[in-house]
Amino acid sequence: MSENTASKYWNERVYFWGLRRRDIFLFEIYAATMFLGTIYGGFLDRSKIANYFGNSKNLINILFVKKGWFWTTVAYFSHIWYQKNKQLGHKLIIRYVLATLWWFLVTQWFVGPSLIDRAFALTGGTCVDFDVASITFHPKTAVHCKTANGFWTGGHDLSGHVFLLTHSSLFMLAENFDYFVHHGIKSTSTKFLTGLLCLWWWMLFVTTAYYHTTLEKFTGFFSGILEWAVVYVLCSKVPFVSSILGSPEDA
Repeated sequence: MSENTASKYWNERVYFWGLRRRDIFLFEIYAATMFLGTIYGGFLDRSKIANYFGNSKNLINILFVKKGWFWTTVAYFSHIWYQKNKQLGHKLIIRYVLATLWWFLVTQWFVGPSLIDRAFALTGGTCVDFDVASITFHPKTAVHCKTANGFWTGGHDLSGHVFLLTHSSLFMLAENFDYFVHHGIKSTSTKFLTGLLCLWWWMLFVTTAYYHTTLEKFTGFFSGILEWAVVYVLCSKVPFVSSILGSPEDA
């Protein structure tokens, strides 16, 4: 299959709601990973985690996943810098800002606590047994609770790992799908980007196998695909919005 034929194949709108083959393909990859990880996790004894990657204190989790958006940003811009011959268009920056804003609102701050912390509190979660001498207010976030040596418990714990790994991966793939089709994995920056995508996929599988309830994984996954679905799938069919955001396929 030639490059032009392959690009036409993946971008052809053939599914309901005018979805492209690539949209369905990307969704299926991460939905299947969620499903298989959850099924595999059902056969594991979570009280005895022997797998290195299943331990939350492994170096990959600490150095990479917990700093996931930083590594996503480095991989994305290093690849784009060479892909676009050191020319970064404003529409490309807008799409990156939107993806970053969604990550920030979900995990860091949403007019106070993040959406993850707000969901946890709204479903009955709170910080208990914290050191009142180390903090002057009742902890309202998981970070504050941990800082005060308390236990963040009782609520719906939307999986931040599932959210980050799904959101980050779909962002990078949506921005570079056509590049992969046309150029493959040849340059150093592309290999770095591909390596990070593979690492993110593996850690997503591990997370779904070893951590969280099915509902917590589902809400993390839904949050992870939401920005991608709006910006790259739905908005691509709205000419006015598309003219503002542009498209990763634009030269």
